[in-house]
Amino acid sequence: MAESENFLIEWCIENFKACPLHKICTPRFYVGLLRETRWRLILYPKGYTVPKKTAFYLQRVQDDDGIDEIFVDFELAIRSQISQQISHSFKNIRFSVNDVSGYAEFLQYPPTARIVFICILRESDSENNNRSSKKDTELLSIQLHNIFFDDYFPDFLLVCEDREFDVHKAILAARCPKFWAYLESETHIGLPGMVDMSNIISADSLSLLLSYIYSGKLDSTANEIPSNLYTVAIRFEMADLCQIMKSFPYSCTVRTKFEAQRHHLTWQVDKKHFFKPLVRVIRAGTYSFRSLIISFSVRKNDRGRETITLEFELKGFKSNVCIDVTTIVRNTKKKHFIKISDIHLFTEGEKWALCSNAPISEILPKKFILDINVEIFDGKNSSTVENFISDKLLFWNFTQLPNDMMQLLQEESYSDFILETENEETFSVHRAILAYRCPMFYIMLTTNMGENMSGRAKIEWTSASIMESVVSYLYSGTLKELTFDDCVDVYEISDRFLLDGLREKCSSLLPLFEDKDITLIGHLAELFGDEYLSVTLKSA
Repeated sequence: MAESENFLIEWCIENFKACPLHKICTPRFYVGLLRETRWRLILYPKGYTVPKKTAFYLQRVQDDDGIDEIFVDFELAIRSQISQQISHSFKNIRFSVNDVSGYAEFLQYPPTARIVFICILRESDSENNNRSSKKDTELLSIQLHNIFFDDYFPDFLLVCEDREFDVHKAILAARCPKFWAYLESETHIGLPGMVDMSNIISADSLSLLLSYIYSGKLDSTANEIPSNLYTVAIRFEMADLCQIMKSFPYSCTVRTKFEAQRHHLTWQVDKKHFFKPLVRVIRAGTYSFRSLIISFSVRKNDRGRETITLEFELKGFKSNVCIDVTTIVRNTKKKHFIKISDIHLFTEGEKWALCSNAPISEILPKKFILDINVEIFDGKNSSTVENFISDKLLFWNFTQLPNDMMQLLQEESYSDFILETENEETFSVHRAILAYRCPMFYIMLTTNMGENMSGRAKIEWTSASIMESVVSYLYSGTLKELTFDDCVDVYEISDRFLLDGLREKCSSLLPLFEDKDITLIGHLAELFGDEYLSVTLKSA
């Protein structure tokens, strides 16, 4: 998976060692990369369908996106401080609203203070999701972004602070009409191709704004996004940019923390008191129980040796409560002799005894000190969930980008090159877009070839309808509906134009036609060395 295609959510659970809940859920979170759908993670720490296993699920939840179903690839993983990360991957899982998918047999982790539950997800690369269309649109975004950074074919200059930005009128006009209208109004007679932007925007903001206009992406960190970028986006009525800046992070972190009441008791004990229990009471500040009674005594084990025993009992008990106890036995000079620690989940009417394994008669002085640290966890009343957005942000909008570019082709605004077909049909196009979307045109338009000098190229070996399909793909990354014969023609011309993305798209479409010619497809597979077509024919 390419990093830019993934959404990552990390769910950090503090004090997981004492989690008393049967089921925990994250808050709902939006995933812009999954067409702005809403999701949540569900965890069963003590098991769901399989006892004594950890169950971890992804659920699509109700929203108003209007999307009936979406196919998702995702990975669920668990990581702790004391053991290696384990994970399970899922491919092409269909999610309708409220659907749940995941894994119910993660190994239960040893008691630990902190565990991270990880989910990485993206939209599936499947035919059901128009995989090739998505891939082509992303390629369109990358190549248009390259136009912004290259020095070929710019026809306008923006100056801001001490930086200069070479831009293209056609792309600015198509992608942000209000912005271009402002630039035209600010163009001076003496400098018709330049506008100074320093009075309304910072250079960093302008760089990010132009990057988004060209590519549909805003790739930055939260701390690097200038504060006035949002203001400028509102001014020029860039509603899509405003929305994604507010709503859709590339990744996020959910933190769940089971708050604990912490108590520390220090007892000075004399061996002569061993014959009777010592009792202390902890008053609890929770609705689940009123007090915790701790009894200290010395008992003989099965071998007849004396061991320390701590007994715990809850009073005023209402619901499950977990306690984590650490006891250190030391002398008055703070030398440690024994350490006892364990975790226990109480149920109603239960007593719990914690014993040392080591005999004490031989090692303890006549007088010693007990240091007891108790953490009390009440899941229902003390667990808290907070949302945090991580620093890394990736905003994108691949819906508007192809629409704007297609409109630019249809309106022929600021076109500077002509394509002519065998029937003398012509297409008014833009050098920058042709050059950076098609390797053949790049060679033609960046050298001293006759077509570059004349501003016109005649493509005699194709029809107007096929050329229209190819040019539409160059501008929008999409193909209009084709017949089988037309798809063959586009396939062949894409090889001639060195358009690998378009050829792959046609390769995936050819086997799907009901009136397909198997013999012709086999010929194409052999002629062009197309492994996908070859494999498809063998499996048919």
